[in-house]
Amino acid sequence: MIDFVVGKTKWVSEKSILVMVNGIGFSIHVPNAQKIQEDADIELYTHMHWNQEKGPSLFGFQSELDKTIFLMIIECPKVGPSIALNVLSGIGGQQFLEA
Repeated sequence: MIDFVVGKTKWVSEKSILVMVNGIGFSIHVPNAQKIQEDADIELYTHMHWNQEKGPSLFGFQSELDKTIFLMIIECPKVGPSIALNVLSGIGGQQFLEA
């Protein structure tokens, strides 16, 4: 299991980033990817999700709270990681708890 990643961002797209870690590039889905800069050092708490049709996907969060909230959201019936990521993109983990 990949629980934490420390590296440098190589590119940023709308919903994911590429993080280089010791010569290995990890494509990681993140909330608010547009707020992350290219060629910046980054540390992410990660969760690997397995989809029967698409295979593994890696999701990254800048705080443990955001990761915990993400895991709580995807435990809900018929709610997958894409919806959970959209929720966290709209409001952060702390705002989610307060709501």
